[in-house]
Amino acid sequence: MQSVPAETPQQPATRQRRWFRQAVALFVFGIIAFLYHSFFTLSVVRGKSMEPTFHDGQVVLVGKGGMLFGPLKHGDVVVFTRNGELLVKRVVALPYEIAPDGTQVPANHIYVVGDNLEVSEDSRAFGPIPLSSVIGKVLY
Repeated sequence: MQSVPAETPQQPATRQRRWFRQAVALFVFGIIAFLYHSFFTLSVVRGKSMEPTFHDGQVVLVGKGGMLFGPLKHGDVVVFTRNGELLVKRVVALPYEIAPDGTQVPANHIYVVGDNLEVSEDSRAFGPIPLSSVIGKVLY
């Protein structure tokens, strides 16, 4: 029969340090998860409208914090909702500007097109989109 060694004073301290490290790791994970959920999301590109920049099925990182990632500008790629569907397109005209097809972009709207103009259904078909429908900028 083997005897069980008596607990030394170091063992409770080791358990406390282990517990503390686990608590800190869980806290850090929680902060990272909160920040990710608050400021980022992932989106999947559907279709060929953004080729050659993005391909069907490609996952993109989207920054949701408008002030954090700066105001929208020409050339930004955005994810937005339209009729319950998420779409990925490039900004070509901002509020109050004239779009390439001559459309006047109203306040609080943007004009977006796909990079693959031959197959993209975009603002040329459905007009400027409200800024309120924009989820965020594609960060890649």
